[in-house]
Amino acid sequence: MDWELFHTILGYISGPLIGAIIGIFTNYIAVKMLFRPYFPKKLFGITLPFTPGIIPKRRGALAHAIGKTVGEELFTGDDIKAMLCSPEVEKRLFDAVLSAIEARSHESCEELVLSFTSEVNAEALKDKASYFLAQKIVAALSGMGISDIIATKGKEAILEKKASLGLFGAFLTDGVIDPILDGVKIKINEYLDESATDTALVAVKGELDSIIATPVCDFVDISRLDRDAIFEAIRKLYEEAVVKALSCASAYIDICAIVEEKINQMDIRDLEALCLKVMKRELNAVIYLGGAIGLLLGVINIFI
Repeated sequence: MDWELFHTILGYISGPLIGAIIGIFTNYIAVKMLFRPYFPKKLFGITLPFTPGIIPKRRGALAHAIGKTVGEELFTGDDIKAMLCSPEVEKRLFDAVLSAIEARSHESCEELVLSFTSEVNAEALKDKASYFLAQKIVAALSGMGISDIIATKGKEAILEKKASLGLFGAFLTDGVIDPILDGVKIKINEYLDESATDTALVAVKGELDSIIATPVCDFVDISRLDRDAIFEAIRKLYEEAVVKALSCASAYIDICAIVEEKINQMDIRDLEALCLKVMKRELNAVIYLGGAIGLLLGVINIFI
């Protein structure tokens, strides 16, 4: 073996090789020092330089910057509204609502109400609705002048029968009939004011019990509903609800603070794993770039 040639060749390649090794090693150390050590190291009570690593040491500032960026730039209220009110989401919502309506159309009104509230509340709602309807019925009868109608129709009936009553009919003059009917009207109006609501309430409750026990499909033919009109109604209600919910939530939910707090609460090892998961290829490229630069410098040194 020609040892002189070997030493010559070794002299040429040793410089670039050592430069590459040093470049890789120093960049590897630099990358590791982004996270390591995780906690400050002390010697004789003095914190050693470069401890903890850059990211653990600056985690608070990093968390604040990320939280501010996410809350003010990447995840604003307008962005949330745009996502929640996108055509795809609204279409899925409409399909889900319509499917639920079709699936439950064979249930009775009472079963539907009980699925949203307790039996006690449902009974209270029924009583309130019955009383409301009874009042409206009595008010409608009073408003249409039912006492006058009864008096008028009663007088017509008496006059029609007057001729068949013979001698007795001769005594049924307007002067006799009208005072009687006026008294009847007074009694009818008194009844409407004092007792009609209670009487109507009994009848309304009975009818309401029959109605709420009837399946919804007996009232509404689901297949003949205007799907476009329903979709538009649901869309408007949904968008109004989203806007109101976001307005209320924005006063209480600070996305910047939430993101910042979550990052600060993360274990530093988990934070390192997360960063490496995202940037592992780039960090490895930095390490190998150090080797390439060291190799290049070693080659240049040969010709200097």
